[in-house]
Amino acid sequence: MFSQNDFYNIINANKFLKDDIEIGGFEKQIFEIYFENEELNPIKAYLDISKSGTIEIKHSINNRVKTSIPILRLDINGHHHSNPIFEQEFIKDIEINEDIIKLMKKYSGYKFTKESHLHYYIEPYREKWAFPPIELNIENSDSFEENIEKFCHNFNIKANLIKKGLF
Repeated sequence: MFSQNDFYNIINANKFLKDDIEIGGFEKQIFEIYFENEELNPIKAYLDISKSGTIEIKHSINNRVKTSIPILRLDINGHHHSNPIFEQEFIKDIEINEDIIKLMKKYSGYKFTKESHLHYYIEPYREKWAFPPIELNIENSDSFEENIEKFCHNFNIKANLIKKGLF
């Protein structure tokens, strides 16, 4: 089982990508994440980046662990998402950062409609909770490249972005 402490260990760890992120006319790229602390490298983590083919700015950045558990996903101008209703008893035995608990209370039942939001792993909800990125000190940009850079910076991922193609 993937715990809240596993999440915090991965998010707080210094990480890097061996491959360049090519900014251009792609639909989706998947990168394996490596940890500077070699003891964490048995953990399989990935950075998925996708961009819609429409004029509307919409992309997801998804950091997954064990390839089946999304732990962070930034949706810029994302489609509809509704948060669960906050219930203290669901998290009573889980060590969650107090600031995140305050955000859970503030955004309990909140419905995102065509607005940016950051899905944030919270045991036992998994990726069901999302918050406005600014609440986690991530400012949105209309630039696809800047959003990738900010996401990587805020979550300790060293990545090299290169421009390629027409976009």
